[in-house]
This record gives sequence, C-alpha cells and structure tokens, in this order.
Amino acid sequence: MIKFIYVIILAIIVSCSLDIPVEDEITGLDAIDNADIADETLSSVYLSYPKNKILLSVLTDDLYPNRYISTNKSTYDFYQWQTQEIILFSNSLWTDYYRTVNKANILLIRINEIISEEQINIQKLKYIKAQTLCLKALAYFDLLQLYASTYSETTKNNAGIILKNNLTAEELPRSDIETCFHEIEQILLEAINLFQENSNNTTNTIFRFSLNSAKALLAKIYLSWNKYEKSIVLCNELISSTILTKQDHEKVWTSPFANQETLLAFENNIFNYGSIFDNSSQQYIFFCNTSLTFDNNDYRKDICFIPSEYIQLNNNKIYVNYLGKGQTDLSGRSINPIIALRTAELYFIKAEAQYETFDKEAAKKTINTFLSMRNSQEITSTGELFFRDLLHEKQKEFIGEGLRYFDLKHYKLDLKKINYKTNAYIKTITPEDYRWLLPIPSSEIKNNKNIIQNPFWDTFI
Repeated sequence: MIKFIYVIILAIIVSCSLDIPVEDEITGLDAIDNADIADETLSSVYLSYPKNKILLSVLTDDLYPNRYISTNKSTYDFYQWQTQEIILFSNSLWTDYYRTVNKANILLIRINEIISEEQINIQKLKYIKAQTLCLKALAYFDLLQLYASTYSETTKNNAGIILKNNLTAEELPRSDIETCFHEIEQILLEAINLFQENSNNTTNTIFRFSLNSAKALLAKIYLSWNKYEKSIVLCNELISSTILTKQDHEKVWTSPFANQETLLAFENNIFNYGSIFDNSSQQYIFFCNTSLTFDNNDYRKDICFIPSEYIQLNNNKIYVNYLGKGQTDLSGRSINPIIALRTAELYFIKAEAQYETFDKEAAKKTINTFLSMRNSQEITSTGELFFRDLLHEKQKEFIGEGLRYFDLKHYKLDLKKINYKTNAYIKTITPEDYRWLLPIPSSEIKNNKNIIQNPFWDTFI
C-alpha cells in the first residue's frame, strides 16, 4: 500500500512561509560573490521549483481511478476533491513555490552587486539573472492560477497572490489579480531583454530557461490575462517555421535534447509517476480517461498510451490505456526529465487566442496545421462545438502534464468524477465550486494579519 505523501517542508513553522530561511541551502548573501557561485545558486533555485504536475492531472478528468486504488484511501479522497486532502496539497505547493521565490530574490539582490564588481563575467551574470527572473515569474504565475480567480473585467480587482521582493520579514497583503499580472509581465520582459543582450551566450541545454522559453511563458501569461493579440504575436514568432516531427515527439520524455518539441525541461531524480503507482500490488492506480483516443495513424497513440487488459471488480475484462510518455511498459519505473514547456502548446495558445478574438477560421487553421503534423484528423466542427473539440485535442496532447486543470478552471467547465468500482460518474465539480481557489495555509493566516483567506475555507482551516 502506498501512502499519498505530501512534502511537508518544515516540521515546525514559526513564521510565514514567505520568510522561510534558506540558509540551509544558500549560505547567505555574502557567499554569492562571483559568477560561478551565482550559477551554482541558480541550480538550487531550479531544484526548488515544484516540477511534477501529475497530481494536478489526478484532480482532473485526465485519469480514472481503478480497483488498485482501494488500499489508497487518501489518494482516492484527493481524486474526489475531499477538503482535507486539498488542504494538505495546498500547504505543500504554497511552501514550495514561495521557497523558489525566496531563493530567486536572494540571488537577484546579490547578483546586481556582483555585476558592478566583476566586469569580466558581466555577460554570464546577466544570463544567470535572466533565468532567475524567469523562475520567479513562473512561480508567481503558477501561484496565481492556483490561488486566485480566473482573470476577467469582473475579477481583476480580486485578491491575487503575495508579491515578495525583499528578504526581510513582512506581513504583506495579497495584491489584486491585475497588479499580479503586471508584475509577472515586467519580470519576464526584463528577462527577455537580458537574453537579447546576450545573443552570444545562448544556452546549450533545455534544462535552463532561454529566450524562446521565456517568450513561450509570456505567451501563456498573455492568454490567461486576456491579452490575446500579444499572445498571438509571440506564438507566431516562435512557431512560424517550426515543423514538429514524429522523431522529435518520440524523444520528448526520454531524451529531450536538440529537438523542436522541447522548450524547457527540469532535471528529475525520482520516478515520474510514483504518485499514481501502488508499491504493494506493483500496479498503477489510475489509467487514462477512456474517452481520450487517437486516430490509428496518429503517432502520439504509441507514445502517450500503454494499452493493457484490465480486470474489473465484477471480473469483466476490458482494454484500457495507461499513461506512457516515457514509460514503455507497465513494469518500467523510468526516471525522466519533467517537461515544462513544449512547442506544441504554442499552437493551442495561438488557436485559443484567435478563437477569443472571434477569428474562428484562423483558430481552426492553426490547430489543424498542428494536427496534420501529428498525422491526426482535422477538426471540422464549428462554433462552440469547435472550441469543445479544440480543448479535447489539447487534453489528449497534454494528458498527465497538468494543463487540463488550468483549462477547466479558466474556461469554467464542469469536471466529472467517477467511482473506481463501477467506472460510473458519481459527482460533478462545477465551475462555481470554492475549491478551484486553493486555500491559503493556516500558518500564513496565523502569522500574517494582512492576508485574507479564499472564500469558504475558513470553515475548514
């Protein structure tokens, strides 16, 4: 039996998570006194970022629980959106993301002083600063998507996240959503300018942010911020001459180097799908949503899915697909990089932005251009049905990567959950459900009198 383990960062928290000391991993500002140490510190920031989004897929309809989950009550409760499991999950994420922000702030504060002192490495230091800014922006963006409402003219003044730039203990309020988006944009624009100033100092590894991955992240942010035209411009710039091949796609999760699919990946040292695997039975406790299928000629089918027989509790035998993407069979326990940004996503971002600007024919052309590269059938539907089909194709493309959670929330879609015994729908999480806004941890509320809790969570925390 596996236990649904959440990473609890500190045994005892005596102050806000935003002020967690990081001296155990970064020994202090004075220690960061040259480009080489700054680069090592940057590696620590990369390591601290919460990379694996498989649990976000568990919360959605990407995956269906099967009978092997019966001995994993906490996992099943999490899948069913039980409040106590959501609280534990939220505590972990909040702490991890703000640890990344804190480490980034330490490096950003110190690196400006080093740049003024160490002229010989000024280009390298600017390149390090650009990456640090990107990591901070990425952490902020994830936090905003998890803890705040979807952006609109109605919600833009609602509580967003805490924007933390100083190392001193502060009781900061949550900035409004509009301010948060502006802050994230400015951080990324500064990073992009630094990358452009260092055209001869480009990265040779997909494990570090680059000019292209920074622009791809900004395109995602503009889509979420309803800045559709800006998002389209960036997508056009990044995919205008890109041809995605089967060979590239086959290597994304195992060897994501030097191909046009991968924009950014994170190094990883644990089994990617450990959270959905039962050690006692040696079985996966989730298989893929049975409504997600690929055309016979679509080469993604053999990469994304591991087909297998499955014996139901009533002894009926059915055929299901388990999650592939780096796993080639059900006995494998591969440790692969975590893919953070893929070129494929840019086609969907562009198509969604075009649809939102009422250019539906352009949206259809964009997504069908992408589907043709996958040897998949084109979308022929129109109107609202077309957009539903577009999001269905997106779910198929990114199954298990966590994107579905944000799409369900952003587009206010119903989420149906099933019973592992019968495979029948048993509940629907509606767009109005308060749990789409994760709860602010109790430690933060206790130690920061200026922070407000998300609606309805006061009853449970």
